[in-house]
Amino acid sequence: MTERQVLTLKAPRKRLSPAVSAAVEDIGAEREARGNQPRDAEILRRAAVWLRGEYPVLFAEPKPLAIGVGRELARLRPEGVSHTGIRRALRAWTRRTGYLRALAADGSRRIGLDGADAGPVSDGDRQHAREALAERAAVDMRDVGGHPK
Repeated sequence: MTERQVLTLKAPRKRLSPAVSAAVEDIGAEREARGNQPRDAEILRRAAVWLRGEYPVLFAEPKPLAIGVGRELARLRPEGVSHTGIRRALRAWTRRTGYLRALAADGSRRIGLDGADAGPVSDGDRQHAREALAERAAVDMRDVGGHPK
């Protein structure tokens, strides 16, 4: 088995764009108004807002992400966006049906943070996505009494 190459970006943490910064600040203001610590949903939302705002190529439509992209995003994250939030946002994104379909497609290729090709999806990853989709389809059929939706 060949070892996967991990791409590394040699960039300092980026500052938030004005629009993304305003959205993250609004989330922080809501928390301050409540006078308590961030809730799980808030942690996830901050990360999701940042990811969609800073990496629209990756998060506009489902595409298989490069292996190790989570580590790179954690390294590049701005203040106000937690590592936990990034992990949760990526977990939610990669478990979406659309993402699994993109991963399961024949000939699918992974994409890096810069939007460049990061290599093919492995046969094992493709098979895992197909199994997850089949399992979801079976659950959907059971939920509607054996008839497809």
